[in-house]
Formats: sequence, C-alpha cells, structure tokens
Amino acid sequence: MPQRMTMGEDVRHVIANTITRPNNVTQYAAGEVLSDDTDDDYFTFTQCLNETVRTGEIVQAKLTVNQGTTGPLLELFLFHTAIATTADNAANAISDAEMATLIGIISFPAAGFVNGAGNQMQILTDLHIRIPFLNGTRQICCQPVLRDNYTPVAQEVWTATLSIRQN
Repeated sequence: MPQRMTMGEDVRHVIANTITRPNNVTQYAAGEVLSDDTDDDYFTFTQCLNETVRTGEIVQAKLTVNQGTTGPLLELFLFHTAIATTADNAANAISDAEMATLIGIISFPAAGFVNGAGNQMQILTDLHIRIPFLNGTRQICCQPVLRDNYTPVAQEVWTATLSIRQN
C-alpha cells in the first residue's frame, strides 16, 4: 500500500518496489538491464494514484542498493503498460510498441550515489515527469538499464522509490 503524504494542498503518494539481482558478480556492459533473479522482472509500482485521479507527476525518485560497491550510471525507463521481461545482464530490448508506452526516463549519475553503512543511495528531486494513466491502469513498470560497465555484488537488493504528486 502506498504511503500518502500531504504537504499543504500537495497530495503525494510514495511508492516503492524492490528487486534482488542474481547470485553472481558478472559485470554489466553499457546497455544491459538489471533484473530480478527469479523471474527476470523489473520494478512494478501499483496503485500509483487514488481512483479519482487521472494524471500525476513524479517529483522525486530514490534508488538504493544494499551493498558496499560504488553506484553505477543507471537509467530507469518508465512505462504505463507492462513490457516484456529481459534477463539480467542481457541487452536492453525494448520493442517499438513498448516504446510507445514510455512515460519518461530518470537518469541516476554514478557520481551521485553516496555510501552509508555499506549501502549506496541517491535521491533526485525537482523531477517533473507527467504520468498519463490510460484505460484505468494505475501502474508504472520500470526497467533499469545500465549505461556503464558496472561490477555488482552477488544478490544486490535494489529499491526504487517514487514520490508522485496527484493532479
């Protein structure tokens, strides 16, 4: 269930999802995806807005990983419709039809990750990514794509958190 925050008249939903990558340290090449170890899945955010709201705006994004490595250069591709899953460490293979459902891309620069007690974390604020919710769906599907050579730690747990302002 998403957390609801009220800041004056600014109503926000804070939603999070976690994926655990496979038990290996295989280096990623630029353009490869980071996926869940059990079902090659991406981040899926459900119940992004309440039932009476038709649009929203992502205003903040946070990405954390529970290992002591340096953070990668990573992009989150955001879609309003489910896309095909891609195996971890495989080339990004988003189809033309899937690209038509793209909401936006959030870029996390490698230098922006900070280390705290063995974890890496980065928060991006002042985002303004409009979210159209079509056909009654209230979900965002989010595929992480690496943009540099990144050597992970086995079974890294990645958590993405989005703060959405309702319109």
